[in-house]
Amino acid sequence: MLLSRSAFLICLCAFSLRLFSASPNVSFGGIHLSLSPDSGQIALSCQGAIGVFDRSDGVLHLLTKGPGWDIQPVWMPSGGHILFSRSVDFRVGNLMRLEVASGEVGNLGVRVRGPIRMFPSGNKVLGHFSTTGYPNRIGYFDFNKREIASIDGLKEGHDVQIGDAFAITTSGETLV
Repeated sequence: MLLSRSAFLICLCAFSLRLFSASPNVSFGGIHLSLSPDSGQIALSCQGAIGVFDRSDGVLHLLTKGPGWDIQPVWMPSGGHILFSRSVDFRVGNLMRLEVASGEVGNLGVRVRGPIRMFPSGNKVLGHFSTTGYPNRIGYFDFNKREIASIDGLKEGHDVQIGDAFAITTSGETLV
């Protein structure tokens, strides 16, 4: 199977990091890929860190190095920030915001489980959230209000039954 230049470089970088990494975390390369709004960069989780792969020059820049696993990156619509989960068990973690230019990371104060999906407006994100305990209910986290809201229209109990396979339409009006 032939790989594109970008895919080959991601695999090669992940293999090289695996051979020479002193990190106690063990993984098998880039996962949880997220294309930037301008399609010029790919955010990914690599060896427990969030990295940004620049498609123009083929360089992967690792931007985080926190305790545990930094996973599930998703670009904010501005292209200047990435949301991700900082997890100790590769499942549940704290929702974090990374400023791409500076590498500065901030904790948004909510727990998250599984993938997160950004709304086109950039003011809220969809995922399984909680402020304390295990985040088992799907809902929205609103950045401006700093609160978690449930999804209107779900049958009773379905907010707990929705697994990790969900998405938002480009209009932001429909959950699929």
